[in-house]
Amino acid sequence: MTNVKGGTKDFSLSQDPNTAQIWISNSGRSFAAKDIVDGGFLELVRYGIRDPHDPVIVNTVKVIDAVLKDPDVKIGICYHCYNNDRYGQGPNGEAWYDNAPFGTGRPWPLLTGERGHYEVACGNDATVYLRSIEAYAGSRGLIPEQIWNFPNRVNPTFYNSGPTGSAMPQGLRTTFSGPTHHFFLRF
Repeated sequence: MTNVKGGTKDFSLSQDPNTAQIWISNSGRSFAAKDIVDGGFLELVRYGIRDPHDPVIVNTVKVIDAVLKDPDVKIGICYHCYNNDRYGQGPNGEAWYDNAPFGTGRPWPLLTGERGHYEVACGNDATVYLRSIEAYAGSRGLIPEQIWNFPNRVNPTFYNSGPTGSAMPQGLRTTFSGPTHHFFLRF
């Protein structure tokens, strides 16, 4: 079994995704490897290891768009780290802590940037991803680690597509160039 998000790492994971089990610490349980989706494979494209048009990459992007793109975000496009993630505030805004029984994984604006980089690598227009990230930035241009994807609420106050109580450390500087609006994100 392999652990994700903390704990020891066991890299003797079975090659068969139908039998391999992955323990997700913040969910407090294990899942079949075939049932876990993560967008980390996009790094293979960013580093030039895999072509963005490789059929395996193209098909896997379709999977992350179907599984990890949050349908409840009202402004822009935003993605979850992986499915079955429970790292984030509770449904009523309760602060998350290790082994919290109530956490709800929230969308991460940084992952919107990663998805945009993929579109640029394909030669496509990535403006929608950049505009989404800009919409999530606070008044000082800082991007929250996670955004709230539930209805607006008070006490504590959270607005859909606004920052959660997570860290807000990423600064944003954007540069547009060319007809496909290639963009540069500096964090």
